[in-house]
Amino acid sequence: SASGTANGQVLLGAEATSNQANSVALGYRSSALRGAQASYNAYGLDTAQVSSGEVSVGFAGGERQISNVAAGSLATDAVNVAQLQGAVDLINAAGVMAITYDDDGTGAPNFRRATLGGGTGTTTLANLAEGVDANDAVNVSQLQAVEQGAVRYDAAADGSVDYRNATLGNGSGTTRLGNLSNGLVAAGSTEAITGAQLLSTNEALVAYFGGTTAFDPATALFIAPAFAITSVAADGVLAPAVYDNASDAFAAVDGSLVNLNTQINDIRNGEASRFFKVNSAGVDAAAGGLESVAIGGGASAAAANAVAIGSGSIADRDGTVSIGAAGAERQLVNVADATAATDAVNLGQLQASEQGALRYDIAADGSVDYSSATLGNGATATTLSNLGAGEVSASSSEAINGAQLFASSQSVATRLGGGAGVDASGAVTAPTYTLNNVAADGSVSSGDYNDVGSAFDAVSSSLANVADKTDTVDRLAVKYDADGAGNASNRITLAGDGSGSAVLLDNLADGSVTAGSRQAVTGNQLSATNQAVANYFGGTTMYDGGSNIWTAPTFRISSIATDGTVTGNDYGNVTVAFSAVDSSLLNINQRIDTIAGGNPFLAVNSAKAGATASGVDAVAVGPEASAAGAASVAIGDGADASAGNSVALGAGSVADTGAQAAYTGAYGQAGASNSAGEVSVGSSGGERKVTHVADGSERYDAVNVGQLQNGVNYAIDESKSYTDQQINNINNGTSGMFQVNNSQGLANPSASGANAAAGGAGASAAGANATALGNGAQARADNTVALGAGSVADRANTVSVGSAGAERQIANVADGSQATDAVNVRQLQASQQGTLRYDNNTNGTTNFSSVTLGQAGSGPTQVRNVAAGTADTDAVNVDQLRSGMAQTLDWSKAYTDERMDSFDRNLKRTDDRASAGIASAMAVASLPQPSEAGRSMASFAAGSFNGESGMAVGLSGVSDGGRWIYKFSGSTNTRGDGGVAVGAGIQW
Repeated sequence: SASGTANGQVLLGAEATSNQANSVALGYRSSALRGAQASYNAYGLDTAQVSSGEVSVGFAGGERQISNVAAGSLATDAVNVAQLQGAVDLINAAGVMAITYDDDGTGAPNFRRATLGGGTGTTTLANLAEGVDANDAVNVSQLQAVEQGAVRYDAAADGSVDYRNATLGNGSGTTRLGNLSNGLVAAGSTEAITGAQLLSTNEALVAYFGGTTAFDPATALFIAPAFAITSVAADGVLAPAVYDNASDAFAAVDGSLVNLNTQINDIRNGEASRFFKVNSAGVDAAAGGLESVAIGGGASAAAANAVAIGSGSIADRDGTVSIGAAGAERQLVNVADATAATDAVNLGQLQASEQGALRYDIAADGSVDYSSATLGNGATATTLSNLGAGEVSASSSEAINGAQLFASSQSVATRLGGGAGVDASGAVTAPTYTLNNVAADGSVSSGDYNDVGSAFDAVSSSLANVADKTDTVDRLAVKYDADGAGNASNRITLAGDGSGSAVLLDNLADGSVTAGSRQAVTGNQLSATNQAVANYFGGTTMYDGGSNIWTAPTFRISSIATDGTVTGNDYGNVTVAFSAVDSSLLNINQRIDTIAGGNPFLAVNSAKAGATASGVDAVAVGPEASAAGAASVAIGDGADASAGNSVALGAGSVADTGAQAAYTGAYGQAGASNSAGEVSVGSSGGERKVTHVADGSERYDAVNVGQLQNGVNYAIDESKSYTDQQINNINNGTSGMFQVNNSQGLANPSASGANAAAGGAGASAAGANATALGNGAQARADNTVALGAGSVADRANTVSVGSAGAERQIANVADGSQATDAVNVRQLQASQQGTLRYDNNTNGTTNFSSVTLGQAGSGPTQVRNVAAGTADTDAVNVDQLRSGMAQTLDWSKAYTDERMDSFDRNLKRTDDRASAGIASAMAVASLPQPSEAGRSMASFAAGSFNGESGMAVGLSGVSDGGRWIYKFSGSTNTRGDGGVAVGAGIQW
């Protein structure tokens, strides 16, 4: 379709385009891209033109002819080929009276030649204006003026040309010779030297002198130098002064160097400064480490970034400051209190720190007693807090904290029994043992004892008293018990001392522990059995064979209530634990029976096979339901969820598609879709409705029929609104293949003429067979065409692309071939070629006093067969110019040669002195200097440049430390010029 982006456009034809306001594009792919132009130059017109728009009937490379164009009659009418041909015929008819370019042999004009007089004889070119540009013809008066202003050789006494002399001016004063090329500066050169070359030489001399030396080109005078030198006296006092010549300046520098050298030697020997003195007969200090410093006789800083201060001090570790050496240490006194973490501390700070520190005791001989440390100052006891738990072992020497002592005391109190405990001070409170005491007479009494010793003493006393009452044999013999008849039976009761206490049977061999064995077992066998029993109990059950103490078991049992609630409980014996397990099993069995009998929240009634959930993390509910996919769910009779992460809901439902990646969803958004799984409520041929679906609100929510109906209704409403809008746009000209931008609110087009057509807002075709295209276009006369916004066609049988004062160009016009075709600018230009025309003034009018021959960019044009000019405004021919210039050139050459010879001689002298100066500079630059610290050198060097020679002598030296370097030099050359130079520098 046609497309335009500006106001007031008319586009007719498929793909017609324009981006310019008030323009017209006619025909398939025609483009109007030039638009209105202001102050443009039109071929054949003297003044600048203005157009209101453009009418295009084609595009670049696709031009069209405009045929059946009537002959134009007004200035803004298009012309046809017949009119153009008539203009050409008129030009040809006038050609016999006009000056024309010669033929180049092919019928085309030769813009470089125009033969006057038809070639039959010479012709005078009269009334010729003075030439201005290089290729303009000159008249006789210009030639005479050239001779008067030419530089000529002088005339010899015999009247001949003296080629060795040329006098500038008219003899009344000197004359400046300008626009002179740089002459060759070399031995034997006779070329003239320019002021720029002399200025360059003078500026070079000024640069060599330096200081404030300058050269004023306006007065050709040098400004003397001013060397500001600060002299150094023998005592180090600085005295600034200004010298106006190099000799005095170098003398001042030389004296300063001598004094500086003396001071450097004094500094080296430690005698130069009031604030830095060294009195040493030792060897020099040495700073061999990178960025190191050594101060003092024999001081050595061998490590990087180290500092050695004091005679004999050695700093041999990186980043350290040493004030002595091993075996020759020094005290560092008057040290202020340290404030930062890396500051040095003084003795006062150290002593203050020691007062708060825990230290070992001092032995009698003054050495540190590492086996003794007294807390506090000896006057009061000190609490040692935040002490870690020490190791408790036979070899441990670690301190024990209060918690460990309390635990130990608590253990002792527990072992003591009898109500023993640990009070707040950590002391073990006494136990109370209540014992039955057996007196010597056999009486028994009760008594309390508060310590183990007293209790054991009481027991011992009772045992002694019991022993005294037992016959020795009875006390020592093991006897069978007597039966009722007093005979020995198969039973032995160990009575011991008869007190009724148990008797220890020691040194007993292990008995056989087998079925039918009647052998006694030892405590060791019982201990092993107890240990095995403890292991069988598990949990926290333990048996200590050494103390014969059991640690009761703790069984952690999860109890399940009848409602399925699970709670964890600890039980200390097997019976209670099994009772809890038994109760849980009963509850579980009851819940299983409840489920089997029909759970009110999950009921299945089927005689089919059970469900299978073979997929990882899968769930299957219902007879023959199958959940084979990982994390799948199948609910319902025969429901099948074979795809991973999918759900099959309802009998016979099948979910076998599962997750999908990069699939194209139906009526979905552009681009690939992805799903994590599938939810199926039926199968192929067995689909189900999903009812009672709430309105979806998020992007991926399911929608119900109500939402779908609303969406369809909305889409229909939007479509209807869009269709109505498009129809309105077409009616209003803003859409379709013919569009109008009616920004001014014009009326609908009107075609009131017979067989007329009008397109565009406000367009009117009032004439018969008239056509008006464009907003406001008016085709008023019969058989007229008005193209473009605002175009007016008010003359019958015309095509108008504009109106008075708002004309347009017609672009992309193909070459006209028929008499009634429109012609383009290219054809008009071709018709104008070969004619000689007057130039135009800057305001566009014809300049009858100027004629430019040839074509722009084609080079100058010959005017042939020109007669010799006689009047001042006549053109001169080549013969006249040659004869006049020959005489002028002879005089000019002779004069120039003489002046150049004189200038060459002066420049040669300047060049020789400059070359000698360069040779001296080369000699000074070649002077060598010492390369080792503490060495001096006297040197000589010579140089040669451009035939001149120079010599230089020098004195240089390097300070003992290698940091200072000084140089002094003097030079002379073959031109008798001399000079001195001095320099000093410090290196790091």
